[in-house]
Amino acid sequence: MSFYGTNKHTQFYMKKIFLLCLFYALVTVAHAQKKLIPVPKSALTGIGLPNGSKQDSRILSVAAAATLLEMESNKTNTKIQNTEVLVLAPASVNKFNKDSLIQRLTARSWKITPTEDNNYLWLQKDMRVVIAYFDISTKQTDLYFAEAILPVTPAKGTNTISNQTPKQIIVQPVNQVNEPQNSQLNSQTISNDLPIIGSWGKSNSVGQVNNRFGTYSYVKYQYTFNSNGTYSFTGKNYSEQYDETLLIKESGTYLINENKLAINPQKSVIEAWSKKNGGDNWNQLKTSQQRALEKATYQIAIVDRNLVLQTDSETERDGRFSSANLYSYGPPGTFTAIQLPGSDGQQNTEHPTAAFNTGFKFTSTNFDDGWVSTVEEDWVEVSKGNIKVLLHYPKEGTIFPADPEPLTNAAWNILVAPRYSNLKNYKTSYVEDYKRPYFGMGYAKEIKTGKSVFVVLFRRASEWIEVMIPDNNSFTQEFGFNPESIRWGSISEYMGGWVLDNSQGKTVKADPEVFDRLEKMATYNKFAVAASDFTGRWTNDFTGIQQMYHVYSGQYAGMNINQSNEEFDFKAGNTYNWKLLVVNGMAGTVKANQVKSSGTFSVPNNWQIQFSDIEGKPKIYNAFFSCMKGARLLNLLDAQYPGSGIYTQYGMAK
Repeated sequence: MSFYGTNKHTQFYMKKIFLLCLFYALVTVAHAQKKLIPVPKSALTGIGLPNGSKQDSRILSVAAAATLLEMESNKTNTKIQNTEVLVLAPASVNKFNKDSLIQRLTARSWKITPTEDNNYLWLQKDMRVVIAYFDISTKQTDLYFAEAILPVTPAKGTNTISNQTPKQIIVQPVNQVNEPQNSQLNSQTISNDLPIIGSWGKSNSVGQVNNRFGTYSYVKYQYTFNSNGTYSFTGKNYSEQYDETLLIKESGTYLINENKLAINPQKSVIEAWSKKNGGDNWNQLKTSQQRALEKATYQIAIVDRNLVLQTDSETERDGRFSSANLYSYGPPGTFTAIQLPGSDGQQNTEHPTAAFNTGFKFTSTNFDDGWVSTVEEDWVEVSKGNIKVLLHYPKEGTIFPADPEPLTNAAWNILVAPRYSNLKNYKTSYVEDYKRPYFGMGYAKEIKTGKSVFVVLFRRASEWIEVMIPDNNSFTQEFGFNPESIRWGSISEYMGGWVLDNSQGKTVKADPEVFDRLEKMATYNKFAVAASDFTGRWTNDFTGIQQMYHVYSGQYAGMNINQSNEEFDFKAGNTYNWKLLVVNGMAGTVKANQVKSSGTFSVPNNWQIQFSDIEGKPKIYNAFFSCMKGARLLNLLDAQYPGSGIYTQYGMAK
């Protein structure tokens, strides 16, 4: 079982390799420390270096550099190896800057691909791909290189090594191949269980233009491969800046030949559609133009469940490379499918009211105040009487930097709209509050039941919360404020965008606490524990890296590292192993401490777990599970010293 937590926990798992490297490094640090060695050139790239350049082979320095490179490589599911750490004199001394680096790389025939982060470059030459990190400070210039590798699981029909598991291979450019002369498929090369059969999608990030939070925009691409050898391709380009939304529709045939995928389009058009009420929707077809039929052949592989297409040059169909010379498309569940005009987004995605099968003992909780929580596939449902609240799990496209209106609109379209029809009086609000609330509301008909309901979508410090309730009066009584009393308007008109009418008919700004009862619903994502739930390894990781500079001189003062890794490994017979590793200090002088123990555990009640030995003595924790899509978080709080009441969260590792 794989665990992917909130943003913070996702970042923690990105540092897993770094933690392991530090652990093994510290065991042998007394024997492995080396001085900085003068070098005339880079061993990985072959470029010449300015006078005074040195290679830092110290284990901790290499581990820290690898972490920085992985921050970029992880964005494309790319792993790295053979990290090279080079320390150059300051640019003020040797005049070596980024232009100098690019010139020397180009002279050595490296193909350079920039990234959104100016510190990183992707390099490709012959049979190799390298990632580079370049940073100039007043004290020194840091230059890191590492080879890029991919953990590849070949698609069926590709060459494999008998009786061996797939190995990591260096990413290689695709050699030019001839297009198939016959577009008819060989029945022996394709079958219903071929890994690429089905839909695959990718999208870009939100554009950052026009205002401080960014104008909402995106580009999506989606392939659907059918078992009869045909495919369809859809692309969508949406932006708040433009009056029209562009839609690409393409269809044709494809051929699998070993690990090569040949695309043979037969029809391709691009359409411009107007927007209904200016939103992200399809209104009327304005223009339609034929697109050039672009044949292409890709080298393919399945990488961490993603379909990776590799080719020498970018195609018009697939757009910009995801990284190096690769396109990466995710399987269903990692992207939101493009809905074509005519569907109106009306799809019944409501799940049965029966608890979703999670493999854990408790899938519902009855709270003392009358609320009942139930685990579902895409949310936790919290209900009381005729009120239903959905605590949505994180989903692509619903959280990004933007003003409240575009972000709320996007979340509404993805999370709410597919389950309703006849939406009326839809509104969003700009709320002046340091906690930055996002708020939308409207009246609609629930497709599953046919009932007319009042729907509110809200997010402040938690994930999106959706309330379905009979009417506005019922909402006001339950959550303590009347959404209809909000005076909707622009930021400039109302100096913060909203005020509330009080009983005397005057307009007043609401206190931030007005949303507290609504935000509290997030705490109902809470489920009891049982001894049978504790199997496998559960971890809590923390990583913090600080680049230090002197406040007065501005000179670089080094890098401070703070990391911890705590792990419970639950075994058969209610036994466990526990360990805690803490690493901190300045790079080059990092110190580590580790404690560990083993013993037995018990569950005295459904909300506590007791261990026989944690740091030399028995310990009992208050415990509960909270849910995410496909995973659970284990929350533990020392029962003897509850302190602030803040639970430590542990995610189940593979």
